Amino acid sequence: MFFGKPIRTLSPFEVNDGLKKGEVLLVDVRERAENAAACIDCSLLLPLSEFNPNQIPSADGKLIVIYCRSGVRSADAVKRCVNAGIENIAHMGGGIIAWSAQQLPIVSKR
Repeated sequence: MFFGKPIRTLSPFEVNDGLKKGEVLLVDVRERAENAAACIDCSLLLPLSEFNPNQIPSADGKLIVIYCRSGVRSADAVKRCVNAGIENIAHMGGGIIAWSAQQLPIVSKR
């Protein structure tokens, strides 16, 4: 709960479906080394240690979905975004761990 409202949480399948339909802007808040090891294609890297909600580009009507390793940091980032006035936002429950457990595609940059 944040300001009396639950944080919107999407499953990896919901996020994947939204990406395929062009309805999601995906933001990775893990650190650079984590992102280099494995990431979800077409995600924007904004590490939580440097995170500023104003760095998120215009989503042009898309739902902004934030993810991390397990869902903890992404929930924190969503709270920061809500504080900054961003409303069309959610996080991916379970993070990239849940994504990979569902055998959804991951990109390795190494």
